Amino acid sequence: MRKDGLILHDNHAEVIARRSFIRYLYHEILSTWQSTKTSTIFNKTNDGKCCLKSGGSFHFYTSNTPCGDATIFPISQPLNQTQSKGVKRKCEQVKLNPEKKVCIHETADEIEQATTQTQSDINRTGAKCVAGENSDRHGKGINYHCVGSLRTKPGRGERTTSMSCSDKILKWNLMGWQGHLLSLLVSEPIHMKYIIVGGVADTVALKRAFYGRIFKHEKFVSLETKINLHCPLIYKTDTEFRFGKPVFNKKHLKPCGSSLSWCKIEIKSLDVAAKSGFRLGTVKKHEGLPKSSTFISRASLFQLFKDVTYVLPQCSLTEHLGSMKNNSYKFHKLLAEDYEEKWKTVKMDLLQNWISHSEDLDKF
Repeated sequence: MRKDGLILHDNHAEVIARRSFIRYLYHEILSTWQSTKTSTIFNKTNDGKCCLKSGGSFHFYTSNTPCGDATIFPISQPLNQTQSKGVKRKCEQVKLNPEKKVCIHETADEIEQATTQTQSDINRTGAKCVAGENSDRHGKGINYHCVGSLRTKPGRGERTTSMSCSDKILKWNLMGWQGHLLSLLVSEPIHMKYIIVGGVADTVALKRAFYGRIFKHEKFVSLETKINLHCPLIYKTDTEFRFGKPVFNKKHLKPCGSSLSWCKIEIKSLDVAAKSGFRLGTVKKHEGLPKSSTFISRASLFQLFKDVTYVLPQCSLTEHLGSMKNNSYKFHKLLAEDYEEKWKTVKMDLLQNWISHSEDLDKF
C-alpha cells in the first residue's frame, strides 16, 4: 500500500460510486462560494459551511448485492442431481414391486413428489470474518455462515485488510456519506434517502447489513441519541441492469480490472482507474507522479478540499488552517473533531473489531 494517497486501494463499485459522490459534493461547495457560479444543492451558512437545499434527496443504486453480510440470506434450491437420481430409483422400485417396503417413503406418489422438493441453503459469500467477530460455522445448508459479523472483502490471492462493502455502507449510515474532511464544510451529515439493490438480493439481509445489526448491540440503547444512526429506505429491484452479467451471459466475457468513475461536474467528469490503482494509461516511469493519480484518490480529493478552503470566507475553519504548521492529510482530518470523536465512540463501543489502515498512510 502506498503512503502518498495517489492510488485507489479499493476498486469495488460501491466505493468508487461513493468517492465520485464526494468529488461531486466538493465541486458543488466550490460553486456555492464562487461568485460566478451557483450550486444546485447547497446554500451558504453564516459560519462558512454549506447546508443542503430543502426538497432534495440522494439515492444509492447498486446492480448487485454489496459484498459481505448483505449477501448472506436463506435460499431454497432443488435437491441436487445425486439426491434426485436416488429418489427416482426408489420410485421405480415401488412401481415395479408395490409390496416392497421403502424406508424413506411409503408410496410411489410420495416418492415422485420428493423429486420436486427443495432443500434449505444459504447464499454464500467469500468475505472472511475479521478477528474477534463470530466466525462462520461452515456447517451444512443454512448453518454455513453466521450473520452480522464484520468481514473483509472477498477475493483471490493475498487476503485484504479492506472492510467489506456491507460494512462500509453500515459505517456511512452511522457517520454520513461525506466522510472526515467534508464534515468540516457541511452543516450536518449527508445521508442516502434510498438504497436500491438489483440482482439476487434479500431485503431482510440488506436491512440487517446496512443498519439492523447495530440495534442488537447491547450498548446501542445508551448511545442511540449520540450516534443518530440513519436508516435509509431499502428496496430491491428486479429491473435488469442493461450492462450486467445476466444480460450478456457469454462464456468469453471476463471481469475488467479497470474501474470507471463519473460524477455530474462540468469538466473531466469521467475517470478510469487501472487495476494498479493508478489512472489507466499511466506508464511505469510516471507512477507516483501527481498526474498518475485518479480524480477520486485520497490525494486528489484532499486537493479539492484545499481548493475549497481558498474560497471560503473568514471563519473558524480558515483560522485553524492558517495557524497549522503541519499541512498533512492526517492533521486536516483531526480538525473534524465532532466526526473524529463520534467515530472513536462507534469503534470502541459498536464496531470494536473494525480494521483501520495504518496512520502512516494518512501522513502525505
